[in-house]
Amino acid sequence: MNLDVIKCILGKEATYEDYVDYLLNTVQTARPGRYFVDWNKVKKNVGKYAPEIKLLEYVFMDDGKDRVEKLREVFNCWKNKEKLGKALILLVAYRYGNNGFYLRIEDGVMKVDVKDVDSLILFANETGLIKELTVENIMDYVTGVEVGLDSNARKNRSGEMFEKFVCAPLLRNVFGFHYSIVYQDRQVNLWKNISSGKAKWHDFVVYEGNVPKAVVECTFIGTSGSKPTAIAESYPALSILAKERNMRFIWLIDGDGWKKQRSDLISAVKEIDIVVSPGGLKELIESQCLIV
Repeated sequence: MNLDVIKCILGKEATYEDYVDYLLNTVQTARPGRYFVDWNKVKKNVGKYAPEIKLLEYVFMDDGKDRVEKLREVFNCWKNKEKLGKALILLVAYRYGNNGFYLRIEDGVMKVDVKDVDSLILFANETGLIKELTVENIMDYVTGVEVGLDSNARKNRSGEMFEKFVCAPLLRNVFGFHYSIVYQDRQVNLWKNISSGKAKWHDFVVYEGNVPKAVVECTFIGTSGSKPTAIAESYPALSILAKERNMRFIWLIDGDGWKKQRSDLISAVKEIDIVVSPGGLKELIESQCLIV
């Protein structure tokens, strides 16, 4: 960032280190409610196995009848044996992939086959399903399992939620009706100049009429690690490319993970056009220290 901009914000004696401290005081980890559970995904996954779950409810119903016998009974009469097998494995919060998986047993290793009842019975015995599973409603139980499995996707959702529910409305509010904000724009792409791998797109491009005025990258980091360091090292090149094309490069950051990445941010702030948190962007624009 231009040191004059930093001094305009914080005072004439301000340094890059002062700005990063200011920046870190404004980042926070605040997530919208929909981050915690994707209910549409949960309902879809449960609904996909609804008939099979009803059959498993019969298998695990505590009526005194042998569960192994009931499992063999429903398996032999059910047409879609693969789905029934996958539903059974789901009861231990595990998804059966296309390549299957192996189970270590007392006398070696066996591959679990969802189309083979003996394989499934062995799996149910080894994992404790036959003896230990005691629930009144298997459908409710599987819904709970899906909610738990969905928690694995939270890490990936953090970035998407930050973009769509924090950055998008913020940018629309800050730039107003005079500018248009395009998400994942396909017309402006600086990434192609520095990466030959999988196609990437900027989180947002800010247009004035048909003219792109700024590219915006959004990075939410909940925990520290190597990812924020790699990002901080790759964005200076993008910032240079944006400047060459008469655009501003705005990097919006949030999340408590940045608080352990102070040195990375100091380096980034020195080289990247604009590094700011959602809490500071509006103030930065309105102060007229920054002109887009």
